[in-house]
Amino acid sequence: MMTYRTSELFSKRFERFTVADSSPGAFSKEHFQVESYLQYQGDSFVERFDANSYLYLTKAIDLFDVTINGVDEKPLFTGIQIPYLLVGVTSDQLFRIHDLRRDYELLKDWDVPVTYYEVDSDYGHDAFLVEVEKFHPLISTFLTQHSKIELKK
Repeated sequence: MMTYRTSELFSKRFERFTVADSSPGAFSKEHFQVESYLQYQGDSFVERFDANSYLYLTKAIDLFDVTINGVDEKPLFTGIQIPYLLVGVTSDQLFRIHDLRRDYELLKDWDVPVTYYEVDSDYGHDAFLVEVEKFHPLISTFLTQHSKIELKK
């Protein structure tokens, strides 16, 4: 995955617009605007992150699975008293909506306090960074409702 943004968003933002390319050794005299965007994001990324660290981090995320070797998930969540907030984004390709819906149903079935919202957005995994106004009321309401939780002893 090159980006957390969706193909729909790229289509809306860039269409098939081109820009002049005067860089030495350019394949063509012009290239697509989306190429400039992705090149900029890639250059910015490698300046902020060590590539090998990022590879190890993403591999660890991909490999993590509490149910590996047939481990039953339910006992891992039994007795949880702290409320969960799950917010799914319809276009998120990293935390897919159907996975969050499944997790919500499982937590609910296991009597774990859980609240679930879905946010419609073309911004994919980056939606919470770009469309803060869609997330702020959901999160602030949840935090307000659960700010004075009495835990069972």
